[in-house]
Amino acid sequence: MKKIREMSKDSIVRDFDAISRIVSSPYRSYICFDTEFPGFLKFTPSGASAEQRYNDVKFNVDAMKLIQLGFTFYTEGGESIGYAWQINFREFDPAVDPTHKAPSNC
Repeated sequence: MKKIREMSKDSIVRDFDAISRIVSSPYRSYICFDTEFPGFLKFTPSGASAEQRYNDVKFNVDAMKLIQLGFTFYTEGGESIGYAWQINFREFDPAVDPTHKAPSNC
C-alpha cells in the first residue's frame, strides 16, 4: 500500500521539491488524481445515459467546493513513484456551503 503524505504549510516546500524531482526526471511519469466533494446535490437515477451522468456530475462539481485533493505519480509501467499526496482544504463550512449526503439506498 502506498504511503499517504498529508501536504501542509509546514511540508509544502519539501513536498514540492519531491514532486519537482519526479516531474523533471527523464522517465515518463503519469499522475493519478482523486478529488473529494462534500456529497451530492443532484442524484443520477439508475439507468441514466452517459450524457445525463456527466451533466449531474458537472452540476455537483460546479455547485460545491472541493474539500480534498489526492494525487500520486506512476511510471509508464505502472510502478508508483514517491508518495500519494493528500491536501485537505480548509475553506469548507458545512453550515454555509451546500452539502448533501447520499441516501442509504444509493
